[in-house]
Amino acid sequence: MTAPFYQMQQYYRIGELDNCFGKWSALYDCLCLKTKKATEVESILEAREKAQTHIWTFRTPKEAERFWNQHYGHLYDDK
Repeated sequence: MTAPFYQMQQYYRIGELDNCFGKWSALYDCLCLKTKKATEVESILEAREKAQTHIWTFRTPKEAERFWNQHYGHLYDDK
């Protein structure tokens, strides 16, 4: 069971209570990796990292300027 404050924080931020599935899954993965050889662990972790999508979107300066003006250009219209 998780603390009430944590659950309320999750509900406020995400809109649902945390069932802790991700934490149990991470614990299981950790314990499984502890039983493997270091070379195996390294290759597994590298494969996982490559499979994840990158959180940043890379843009050229022109693309960044266009994106900024599309999303935030209205903030400068009144001035």
